[in-house]
Amino acid sequence: DKDLIKVFMGVRRCGKSTLLTQIRELLLERGVSEAQILNVNYESKRFDHIKDADSLYDYVCQWQSECDGKAYLFFDEIQEVKNWEEAINSFRVDFDCDIYITGSNSRLLSGELATNLRGRYVSFNVFPFSFAEAKQYYKNEGVAISDEKLFADFLKYGGFPQRFVFNDDDARNVYLSDLYETIVLKDVVENKGIRDVSRLKRLIRFMASCIGSEVSPKKISDTLQSEGHKIAPATIECYLEAFIECFIFYKADRFDVKGKKLLKTLNKYYFVDM
Repeated sequence: DKDLIKVFMGVRRCGKSTLLTQIRELLLERGVSEAQILNVNYESKRFDHIKDADSLYDYVCQWQSECDGKAYLFFDEIQEVKNWEEAINSFRVDFDCDIYITGSNSRLLSGELATNLRGRYVSFNVFPFSFAEAKQYYKNEGVAISDEKLFADFLKYGGFPQRFVFNDDDARNVYLSDLYETIVLKDVVENKGIRDVSRLKRLIRFMASCIGSEVSPKKISDTLQSEGHKIAPATIECYLEAFIECFIFYKADRFDVKGKKLLKTLNKYYFVDM
């Protein structure tokens, strides 16, 4: 009920949709009626026909005309809508509403959005479970597991929430493998129009082998070229930016250098989930 657009960002399947569900449940507990809540999830084919700002605005206007009281608008994976920020900004101006959105791309809050919605939104970064949260999950489920066993499990399978519902190793491996393919193919390859998928995956495997080490596009290019895989530094830089935009990697910059040294500094890259 604050006049700010709430934006949840993070890698695909890290729990953003679940957070929206929990917020909706909280609203219902506080007396908000179902008729006041609109949920638009772009992972559903039901909304395939609403892919631009105008059609989204028309859809919400039609729904709002039948809404009695304050409207609560939830938009999941909003980056699927072209120029979506224009519609979101109009909702703020035209309706008495509370807006929540999620996205799987860091560019969500760059460029036009930052200009159109400056000072009108608050963003939250959402991550897979930490070790402490994994421990809390098992506690909530009434599952007894030692810290040592849970730590070994967490090191092997990481913290993506959905993987905790599987009880056997094969099912977890299949789920995580499919999730990896979805994130790489849909969020990186499809959105960026990358043609050489095998080269992209080779780069990801290379980056996985040097977590915590200082790397640069030139250094990566030289290393891969010595192994018989020719990739230009400029191409690698584009790939790395795509990984960061989709929250696969997070980049750590040096903070103790100044001036020209900043241009020479090597960066470190970390996976969102081990």
